[in-house]
Amino acid sequence: MATKIDIDHLANLSALELTDEQKAKFEKEFEGIMELVEKISQANVSDEIEYDPIDVSELREDEVKQGLTQEEVLTNAPDKKQGCFAVPLMME
Repeated sequence: MATKIDIDHLANLSALELTDEQKAKFEKEFEGIMELVEKISQANVSDEIEYDPIDVSELREDEVKQGLTQEEVLTNAPDKKQGCFAVPLMME
């Protein structure tokens, strides 16, 4: 069972600011997710079947038909820095 401390910790790791109502709702949803994980962990998978859905021999080689210049790629970028997309810092 997820505690309020667990929910606060997950929200902090995810850089989310949750209201008390959102935390309560997430706590209920998290319990449901954990019940599903428990059911999955109890599934019998001893009769494993080896199956490769992709036949690599049928794949074609990659070809670059038309490329964009760096300037064209960055045309609509909201923020650029040293010829790259500038994005907000995600981790401290």
